[in-house]
Amino acid sequence: IDQVALRIAGTFHQLAERQAIVALAEQNLLAHEAILKTVQTQREFGMVTGADVSRIEARLNAAKTELADRKSALDQAREDYRRLLDRAPGTLAPPDGFDALIPKDVDDAVAMTQSSNPQVMQARSLLESLHQQRAAQQTGGLPRVDLELEGARRNNVGGETGRSEEARAMISLRMPLFDGGARQAGVNRLTARIRQAEFQVERAERDAEQAVRNDYTALSAATGKVAAIQAELAAAERLVSLYQEQFKTGSRSVFDLLDSQSTLYQAQVKRETNRTEVRMSSYRVLSTLGSLVQTVTKADNVNVRLFPAIEPTRITSARPAASFTGR
Repeated sequence: IDQVALRIAGTFHQLAERQAIVALAEQNLLAHEAILKTVQTQREFGMVTGADVSRIEARLNAAKTELADRKSALDQAREDYRRLLDRAPGTLAPPDGFDALIPKDVDDAVAMTQSSNPQVMQARSLLESLHQQRAAQQTGGLPRVDLELEGARRNNVGGETGRSEEARAMISLRMPLFDGGARQAGVNRLTARIRQAEFQVERAERDAEQAVRNDYTALSAATGKVAAIQAELAAAERLVSLYQEQFKTGSRSVFDLLDSQSTLYQAQVKRETNRTEVRMSSYRVLSTLGSLVQTVTKADNVNVRLFPAIEPTRITSARPAASFTGR
């Protein structure tokens, strides 16, 4: 169920990210149109050449192509969302992450996987079941001693007056003398399966540890880039404003103006993609710990609602009892 929840989260955030990027692409197109309008006005006064106008028009067409590509990707994300949840997406409001609910130390998270990871728990459950089966098979060949006690007290029975009492005790011993080796063969088969199950438990534990360490590495990398991306974005915004003023005075070229706008757009897109990566890294950690669904169903504790309940039949494939629709 945690894997299905993670898939829903990924579909949701992919759609939210692409919606945001389409909005940025539209702003980028408007910025190019404004630049073209400014340059056309300056050309009327002989301040720029026809080649400058052509450069702007080429970049403008590239911005239109970028917007078309982003809209196509958004349509695909919407279809993925509809196919998974059997409903059209509404207005998406990406929730905050669950940083406060994730263990700060990766070793603590690794220790938690040993008792909470679904694959580890499943492997251990199978191993315990096999041990019980072998114990039952082994006890089937031991002697069995039964003690039976029976007593009766009768009054005026069979036309005779008076009271009669009767008591009986019996001890029986049952022991299989020959079964053709069937019981021992069954024990041997179960012993072999137990060895295999023990290996599966060890492998599940190693896989869970590796997965959670990889999840923490990805989360740390994405989180570590947040401040740098914010600084890059702020610098790009200042650069665009500065170049616009300098272009009006003739100290900056059309190329400078276009490059500053491109830098701003790329920084904005980078911010959105990294924001998604931070959130998804958090969800992957919780999924590996086997607590993603439990966390989001109690998300009111952190003022976040991630998976409002819907009918189980609404989700194709694994059909959990929750969906990912917003805050």
